Parts: sequence; C-alpha cells; structure tokens
Amino acid sequence: MEFFTHTLIKSLDEKIDYPGDMLLLGSCFSEHIAKKLLHYHFNLTANPTGILFNPQSIAQSLEMFASGTIPQIEKDSDMYFSYDVHSSLSKHSEEEFLDELKRKIEIGRSALLKSRFCIFTLGTAYVYRLKSGHTVANCHKQPSSLFSKELLTVDEISDMFLSLLRSVLKGKEVIFTISPVRHLSDGLQENSLSKATLRVAVDKICRFASNAHYFPSYEIFMDELRDYRFYDTDMIHPAEQGIEYVWEKFKEFAISSNAYGLMEKVHKIMQAAGHHPLHPQSAEYRSFCKEQIAKIDSLSGKVDLSAERDFFLEYTKN
Repeated sequence: MEFFTHTLIKSLDEKIDYPGDMLLLGSCFSEHIAKKLLHYHFNLTANPTGILFNPQSIAQSLEMFASGTIPQIEKDSDMYFSYDVHSSLSKHSEEEFLDELKRKIEIGRSALLKSRFCIFTLGTAYVYRLKSGHTVANCHKQPSSLFSKELLTVDEISDMFLSLLRSVLKGKEVIFTISPVRHLSDGLQENSLSKATLRVAVDKICRFASNAHYFPSYEIFMDELRDYRFYDTDMIHPAEQGIEYVWEKFKEFAISSNAYGLMEKVHKIMQAAGHHPLHPQSAEYRSFCKEQIAKIDSLSGKVDLSAERDFFLEYTKN
C-alpha cells in the first residue's frame, strides 16, 4: 500500500562527476543544493553576486558574467550598491564596492567559462522594474514608488533562455528547477500563477533545447512531501528533512553513480572533521588525525581536501 504520491523522474543521460565544474544561480533553494554539493567537494560556484529570484535577473547576470560589464553603481545615504546584485555586496566606500563588484563578476565569468553544468533555480515570475524599464535583481529597500511590479510572460522567459542556450550556454548541460518556497508577499493566488508561469516556460525551453533539463523539486515538495513537517517554522522555507529528501532525488537524477564511492569517502572525512573530540590533545586523537590525513592523501588528485588536511595536521603536532 502506498501512502504518498511518487514523482517519476527521468535521469540525465550525461551526469555530474568529479572533477567537473558547475555554476549555480537562483533563489535560496539553489543555495541548499550548492551546500550539499560542496559537502562532497564538487567544484562549483554558487550565486557569486548574491541570491537571484526571477529568471530575467538570472539571464542578466549570465550576460554580465559573459561580457564582464560592470553595472551602474547607485548611492543611498552612505551606501554604494547596484540594482543588478544582492544587497550583501553593498559597501560604505565606492572604491571598495567597485573592487568587490569586479571580483564577484570575475568569479562568475570564470565559472561560466569552465562549467560543464549550470543549475538555475527560478523562484518567481514577478519582476520589479525601474522607470527606465530595467529589471532589478534586488530592490535594496528603496521606496516602492521607484518600481513597477510585473509578471513575466511564458514567452519572455523562454525566449531569453533559448537565446542564452544558443550563445553563452552553448555546449553546456543546463538544469532548471523551480523553488518550492512560496512567495506569500505576492499572495497565494499570485504565487500559484507565478509558479505555473515558470513551469510552462521551463517546459517550452526544454522542448526546444536538447541541452536543457528539468528537475522537479517543486513537484516533489507539493506532491510527495505534502506535509508541513517538511517545512521550517515559518511554514514557507523547506526544513532540513525536506531538503535531504530532495537532495537524494537530485543525486539519483543528476550525479553519476561512478562518483558515489568517492562521495562516501569524502562524507566520512567531513564527518571526522566536524567531530568535536573530548580530549583533542590526547595521543588517541592524534592517531585518529593521522589516519584521516592518510585517507585524504589516498584521494590526492581526485578531490581537493587540503583544508581538511590542514585541520587534522594541526592536531598531529606536539
């Protein structure tokens, strides 16, 4: 007897493996996937200019990375910022902000050039535009009178990404997913309209581009995990249990089985590094650390665990 609905997922033909590079852009749900991939020490870059919620801002960021163009800098009171990047990059000094902006764009540019896989998590089809018509990635808590709120159309979303798939994303494997996080500030009905618009747009993209794929994280949460226990206390964002479940599904969908053995070895080393010993200066723990260093050295050339090696090395010194 089945007690919940299963989402049928067709695995990718070409899958993620070590030591390939990845670029992840999008809403906070992409950060959860990135965190899991980083735990296993896959090579990736996630949201170098901050979280992005709407598809047009993701597309604009890709174009910015590809060209290396520095976006317009704004000033409010004593803070310098850009509407094209997240508020976390803002600085009190224009020079510091410009340096940080250039650094982050270069990180994005490098990741875009070398990544075989790109993963984009779309959060909302609603965008905020300045009176100039420019879509902002972040409103930076500026007065609402400066912006107009609009719902992107299916064709607008699909056309911009199909164009990118023929240009800066050509030859890459692109995975789209829709964030299960509901944008309640829009209203429940508007949120449903937004998610539906995203889903139809991604379907169109995948039908017209053979290197575009869809991972159903939204459907997994809405249908398989149809219970508030899989959400955080705000009843909006996924809880750790839900994230872990979606990760296991994503692993089956996108990660090569050839990588599983190495992933397990990395996982055990990461667990060991996260362990807090009762007596860190004891001979027993020193011996344990030497064992971990030997395991790390056996993986040399396969995965970079130099930070963990340095951590264990500190405890082997007298």
